[in-house]
Amino acid sequence: MRSFKNTYYDIKQGHNHTLKFLNSSIAFIDAISVQKRLDNKGEHAYDDFLTEWEHSYIHDLKIPKRKMDFLCGRLAGKRAVRRHLVKNSHSSMNAGTDHPPFKDIEIRKTVTGRPVVFVKDGSSKNGTSDYYVSISHTEGVAASLVSNKMDCKGIGIDIEKIEERDKSLFNVAFTDLEIEKLKHRIFNQNGKSNRLLDEEIARYWSIKEAVMKSMGVGVNIDLKNIEVKNTDGYSAVVNLKNDAHDRYILLKGTDLKVESTKIENFMISIACLY
Repeated sequence: MRSFKNTYYDIKQGHNHTLKFLNSSIAFIDAISVQKRLDNKGEHAYDDFLTEWEHSYIHDLKIPKRKMDFLCGRLAGKRAVRRHLVKNSHSSMNAGTDHPPFKDIEIRKTVTGRPVVFVKDGSSKNGTSDYYVSISHTEGVAASLVSNKMDCKGIGIDIEKIEERDKSLFNVAFTDLEIEKLKHRIFNQNGKSNRLLDEEIARYWSIKEAVMKSMGVGVNIDLKNIEVKNTDGYSAVVNLKNDAHDRYILLKGTDLKVESTKIENFMISIACLY
């Protein structure tokens, strides 16, 4: 089983990795390590990592959990962006350094909640936005995925903790076909059915969320309109219906690649819209 500890994942076509997408980079942040730094160094522990806008945004958040989610998400996002820039030898890297400073990477939000990344590179005072970035966080972990805009029409990542969930989710988020598939996968599993059900619910849910993010719509699409038809190994096939299909057509989509995997006690899914 893969572990988050001190691990980055390159996602690149031709690489023998769990998640294989064209020239993209992924990073994870452990909230425990972030909290430890805050406890040791106080509220200014990340002054060297955040831009003026990011500082202002996090300062206006009043709920501690939202502050921590935002901080972890931004750190994961910046780490993924920086790794991506290094891998692609971006011009923002100064001579004699192997990576751009975090403060030269700013991740804002659009009105729909979709994150947008700007990278200062000398040629643009306010930075350039040549990359897609997707951020997700759940209990204890944040994840981010980055890709070049020229390579696709959108990307999405979602991370879900594997835990027992209210079964009313079935009626809210899953189609009749998905419910039947879930029941079939856990049938006759020698006492492990509850755990397997929790894993599969997390997998389906994360796939739906990742697909929505790849289309830049946040949670504005009915989850039932993103139907998981099949999960074979790491790959998944989805059927887009109604408003999800309309969005796909509007974006002139030609393909949608989706993959998911279990890491520790979490399910991670990523989606790439071409």
